[in-house]
Amino acid sequence: MNVTETFSTKIFTDFHVQWVESLINITNPIIENLKKNNKLIIYHSDSITHLLPKEFLNLVINKSFLFFENQGYCLKNFKLIIRECWVQEFDESGFGHHEGHIHWNNHVSGFYFLKCSPESSYPIFHDPRPSKMMMQLPEKNVNEFTNASYMLNIKPVPGLMVLFPAFLEHQFAIDVNKAPFRFIHFNGQFLEEEICK
Repeated sequence: MNVTETFSTKIFTDFHVQWVESLINITNPIIENLKKNNKLIIYHSDSITHLLPKEFLNLVINKSFLFFENQGYCLKNFKLIIRECWVQEFDESGFGHHEGHIHWNNHVSGFYFLKCSPESSYPIFHDPRPSKMMMQLPEKNVNEFTNASYMLNIKPVPGLMVLFPAFLEHQFAIDVNKAPFRFIHFNGQFLEEEICK
């Protein structure tokens, strides 16, 4: 029997712990200011792209190119524009979460985790094929990720970078932890160089 893998959706993970400490220091005043002025479950900043080191942004851009080119896309005449970038922290009182969503008008989305523990919230990715859900059958082993799976959880650790196509629905599980949970979230769009000029 011949088997062909069709229409798979890739998620890229990579470790870059060298940025954790400096990005925590950059985002500390932002989160402290948000906490001082609000009593919320989720602290969500405005854009912080201009505050991030150029070397970190270049890392995100280079890894995004690698991620998409390895999937078969030809990007030789494209630039990646980081359109949105913000820091979020779930309050230590717990219950921070995000419902499932996608990021419109982007190609790549990603996270870079700064503070978390084994009990922290985590991203959940959903199968992007709605027609598959119409015929979903029971899985042999829900603890193993297979073609029968309809969602994937990734446990965050500080320094973990996760990149995924922006069309992929994702959410964050309810945070029942009492430790800080902080991450940077970013979205990017590939634009033809001629348009960028």
